[in-house]
Amino acid sequence: MTKPPTSTVATAAPLHTPESQPELAIVDGPRDTHPICQPYLTTTEAARYLRRSVSWLLRCGQIPYVRGHPNVYSVKDLDEWFERNKWVPKD
Repeated sequence: MTKPPTSTVATAAPLHTPESQPELAIVDGPRDTHPICQPYLTTTEAARYLRRSVSWLLRCGQIPYVRGHPNVYSVKDLDEWFERNKWVPKD
């Protein structure tokens, strides 16, 4: 009777082939679920959308949101706030 191999190389997962990777499509999800395509974003998604921290977004107070669990922000309101507050350097 032979012993099973004990090296980590022998017990590593097999190489993936294109046929064995359908789970990648499931993880990525359909394109219409991208946060920008949704009309409302949670606090975390809104902070990521504006490239700010969640604590900054909560303290800001200039962007309207719908209270709840979780709080939600309208993408339209986020875009309007960005346009009002963006800085464009002068030539």
